[in-house]
Amino acid sequence: MRLVLLGPPASGKGTQAALLAAHLRLPAVSTGVIIRSEIALNTELGQRAEALLADGKLLDDASTVAIVRNWLKARRHDLEFIMDGFPRTIPQGESFRKMLREEFGTSLDAAVYLNVPHEVLRDRILGRLQCLVCGAVYQQQSHGVKEDDLCSECEKGKLAHRSDDTLETFEQRMLEYHTKTAPLVGFYEQFGKLITITGAHAPETVKQMIVDGLKRLSP
Repeated sequence: MRLVLLGPPASGKGTQAALLAAHLRLPAVSTGVIIRSEIALNTELGQRAEALLADGKLLDDASTVAIVRNWLKARRHDLEFIMDGFPRTIPQGESFRKMLREEFGTSLDAAVYLNVPHEVLRDRILGRLQCLVCGAVYQQQSHGVKEDDLCSECEKGKLAHRSDDTLETFEQRMLEYHTKTAPLVGFYEQFGKLITITGAHAPETVKQMIVDGLKRLSP
C-alpha cells in the first residue's frame, strides 16, 4: 500500500504516520528523513540540499522530487510506504504521480487528508511542549503536563515551549499551507484517491477512522 498524508501544521500527520505504520506494517517516512539520508550520502543533490537548509531555505520542487526519486529507487522491490510531508505543492504532486506511473509502474492507493479546525490547530501549537533532551512532544491539556515538568519518556529532560511555537509563526505557516499545500486536497480528489478525516479526535480514534476509510476506498 502507498499512502500520502496531507494536512496543515499540527494536524497530526507525524502521529498518524507512526500509528498507521505499526497497524498496517508499512514503513513511514518524512521528507526530512529522506533529505537527511541524501545529505548523509554526500551526493550532489545532498550537498545542494545541505547548503539551502544551512541558509534557512526550502528545497525547490525539482530537487525535492529528485531526492524522493532516489529514495524510491533504493526501494524499487518494496514500493510500499506512508509518506508524511510530501508532496507539498501541486507541481510536486504532479511529478510524483507521473514518476510512480511511468518510472515504477505503480500509483498511490490513497491520500489521507486530516481536516482540523483552525482554532484546534492553534491551541495544539501554543499548548505544545517538547523535551529538551529526547525531543518527545506533549500537549499540555491532553497529557496533563506543564512547562518544566520532567519528561516521562527519557526521565532526564525538562519540558519547554519550542521557540518557534508562537502565534505569529503559526499564522505564517498556515498562510503558506493554504497557498501552497492545501490545493493538493482537490488534486487528489479528482483522481478518486482522497480520504478526508476529521483529525480533531484522539489519535487512536483518528487512526481507526483512516483504516476504515482505506477499506471503503479499496475496490
